[in-house]
Amino acid sequence: MIEGPDISRIDAARALWPNKGMDEASELQALSESLVRQWGIWPLGPSRLEREALIEELGRRVDFLLRHDLDRLMTSMYMLDVPEEKFAEAVQRPPHERPARILAEIILEREVEKMQTRQRYARKERLRITVPIEVWPHERVKPD
Repeated sequence: MIEGPDISRIDAARALWPNKGMDEASELQALSESLVRQWGIWPLGPSRLEREALIEELGRRVDFLLRHDLDRLMTSMYMLDVPEEKFAEAVQRPPHERPARILAEIILEREVEKMQTRQRYARKERLRITVPIEVWPHERVKPD
């Protein structure tokens, strides 16, 4: 039985955010922009920019897709790399357990993971550019 994403895991991941300068407001803004762009949710104003509001808006979109375009939702979940078992268990939940909300929490968790991965690799790429290239001693040409 699926329990939804582990919120403590999201909070722990946020604590390990690679970009130490990114505060919670910046993180939520980036998440909101990503969800607006990729999931078509309504943009949230600064006064409503919090995790619960993001889950609520995303849950509405997921609920619409569950009712009217299940194929599109399944494709989106596949592209997010959500395990099929997790998706199937959430979809089979009775309506009073709010399967759309559970899926919204799973989506939010994956979006956070994607943002962290992008930040981590962007940081590594910046570091790679600044590191001088060394020539190995065996590659040096000996004077004649």
